[in-house]
Amino acid sequence: MLNAELKIDRREPSISSVPACAHIRPAFITKAPTRAKSFQGLMPEIILTDEKQQKQMLVTNLIKAGQAGGTSGNYPTMQLLVVAFALIPLASSIPFLGTEQAVAVRGKLLCNGEPANNVKVKLYEREIVLDKLLSEKFSDSEGRFEMDGHKKEVTTIDPKVNIYHKCGYNGPCYKKISIKIPKNYVAEGTTAKQTFDIGELNLAGAFSGQSLDCLN
Repeated sequence: MLNAELKIDRREPSISSVPACAHIRPAFITKAPTRAKSFQGLMPEIILTDEKQQKQMLVTNLIKAGQAGGTSGNYPTMQLLVVAFALIPLASSIPFLGTEQAVAVRGKLLCNGEPANNVKVKLYEREIVLDKLLSEKFSDSEGRFEMDGHKKEVTTIDPKVNIYHKCGYNGPCYKKISIKIPKNYVAEGTTAKQTFDIGELNLAGAFSGQSLDCLN
């Protein structure tokens, strides 16, 4: 009878063995759950997920490291985490990092069938902490708007357009509608290659996720 032996290779993978499609990102690492939890420092981690998941994984690792430092009374660890959280939104603003990317959007705004003029429209790039304003305009006398913007980012930008209006509302604030722009409308460079058209939008309608905004 032929005996087979299962061998488990417990060696740590070397950087040279990492596939070319993998990206290496720093992450906070803690010891295995079977050991005492403590902050070990910054070590490379191989990440094969998409761009948005990479950011979310980094935040998750930071939180786990903070919990480990807090339970062990490691207050310098907590201070380091505060600094790390502050640096996350600044990473893409470093001049020599990232690629310039552009996006454009247009549409026509109506209120009960009539053109909604002088409506504020803002183009944003969504961030983990604070969204980045790319452009701001007002709809014309026919309710039309068209705008574009660009931003340097390490990962593909995540654009959206916010519309602030008072159609059917007389309160002190504004109704806000947010529309996500598909990433296939993002192009490299400072000029968009195609424009995302939201079509005609009746602001009097009910929209999922619509909210009030007093600080626009």
